[in-house]
Amino acid sequence: MEELAIDGGKKVRTRPFPARAPFGQREEELLLDAVRSQNLFGKSGRYVKEFEASFSDFYGVRYAQSSTGGSAAIHLRGDGPRVPLWTGHHAPGRRRSAGGRGTWHP
Repeated sequence: MEELAIDGGKKVRTRPFPARAPFGQREEELLLDAVRSQNLFGKSGRYVKEFEASFSDFYGVRYAQSSTGGSAAIHLRGDGPRVPLWTGHHAPGRRRSAGGRGTWHP
């Protein structure tokens, strides 16, 4: 195994990452539209159904279920969630509280 850069080994990058503009005018318009809708945290949000449909199409599955965050997502599955063991230090308690079990996803 090669020596890590922090220990004196060869650096992976010798130049900074190039400047980028990840968001353009269209993304700014969509963001402003979502904010003005006054419904950012609900399933009835303007873009939620479109996102779920695009997500399920991309992965080739029939349904996709969005949530407002990771903790909420753990509780979505009725028979106990199967969540990755590496989801964070709080995940074991969340799994137990939802009646689920952890599974390893390499």
